[in-house]
Amino acid sequence: DFKQKEDEIKEMQSKTIKIPTIKMPDTEKFIQKLSKDKEKMQAFSEATSLQLEAQALMSKAAQTQEDKYYNQALEKINESIKLFPDYSVSYITKAQIYMQMGEYKKTEKLLDKAVDLDSNYKELVDIMRQNVKILSKSSPAEKKIYREQLKEATKGVNKYQEKFLKSGEVEKINRQGKKALAEALLGDETKYNLA
Repeated sequence: DFKQKEDEIKEMQSKTIKIPTIKMPDTEKFIQKLSKDKEKMQAFSEATSLQLEAQALMSKAAQTQEDKYYNQALEKINESIKLFPDYSVSYITKAQIYMQMGEYKKTEKLLDKAVDLDSNYKELVDIMRQNVKILSKSSPAEKKIYREQLKEATKGVNKYQEKFLKSGEVEKINRQGKKALAEALLGDETKYNLA
């Protein structure tokens, strides 16, 4: 019985941790659509910075298993969505946070919203849905193993994210992005890519 359960857990790990490479949608096209609207571009720039912070906090939460970091990540991503509610990636990030917290119904709703906003993310969302399905049917012991695997999988990323959060990099990105955006809006359209 133990050997059978061990095999089942190994199978679950392979399904939840190993995600195939996915071709991400072209963000540049998304930005070009916004480029004629100064206020939307500004909101998008600030929302993206908040989203980066949310991802860094989510990584820290996965490492420490402390709810306070998940809560901080949710605060950042909620601010991001409030600033710019039309960006699919923000809803995917929020869904990832809830998935790690074990709140699967909230995860599903956010994934629906993400695909409604941009069908280009359907492949990624489908894989996330598959993981949610597996996790929601898992036993507490299997979920514990998943959390340990997640901790191991994010170890290298977390070191970088920690530096990112402490370095003031977000403010630096914001300053550079806003400067490039201002130059683009003043007529130098080559600066949109930099922004």
